[in-house]
Amino acid sequence: MKKLGNRELVAKKIALPLIILAAGASSRWGKPKQLLPWRGQTLLERALQVGLESGASPLILVLGAWRQEIERVCPQLQREGAPWRLYFNPHWSQGMASSLRVGLEGALQLAPQAPGVLIHLADLPLVEAALVRRVAQAALSSPQPTKALAFPQYGGRRGHPVYIGRAYWPQLLELQGDEGARSIIKANPRYWRSVELESEVPWLDCDTPESYRLCLERAEGRSPLESDFLGELGVREDGARP
Repeated sequence: MKKLGNRELVAKKIALPLIILAAGASSRWGKPKQLLPWRGQTLLERALQVGLESGASPLILVLGAWRQEIERVCPQLQREGAPWRLYFNPHWSQGMASSLRVGLEGALQLAPQAPGVLIHLADLPLVEAALVRRVAQAALSSPQPTKALAFPQYGGRRGHPVYIGRAYWPQLLELQGDEGARSIIKANPRYWRSVELESEVPWLDCDTPESYRLCLERAEGRSPLESDFLGELGVREDGARP
């Protein structure tokens, strides 16, 4: 397993906090998808690695459901001096908005002068650090970074990671339920800064065993561990179930 926090993984710092949301219940799995194997890591470790390689700082990891199971498998999350800060959302069952609030409160504590915040989801393993940097650069090159709303886009469809300027943070704190930042972005097209992509591949998620298999296929092959794991789930090589 790759070690997280090694100096060689840390890129030139970007003066923007990055919130990694990993608090969901994984209801379609019945187990923490944050711990699914991915290229010798877990999905959660993959998200942290992308954050480290992007250079975003500070990294803010939000856990909720399955916290004990995740910390048992990934004890390094709590180690002293880790290059991220761990926050727990006790109200994770209320939806994504509650986790966004916890992450944003962390950003306000750790980076009170930041012009905005980056938001990433832990179940998007095909997102690369370079994309995080491109979104950050698009936002920071805006005439008004505190009002900028930056995101990758393909065919008119927006995806993650996203950047939300400080001017919208009060609105983020007021969101409820499963509502993310989509409504805020939609209401302010004047301040959009999009990063155009050649495909939607980076946004493939791992919500189901079938979508997890597809993500693995889009990566560089599949390890024996991952193939065995899919077999245990009853997912055939063609993605169907027996």
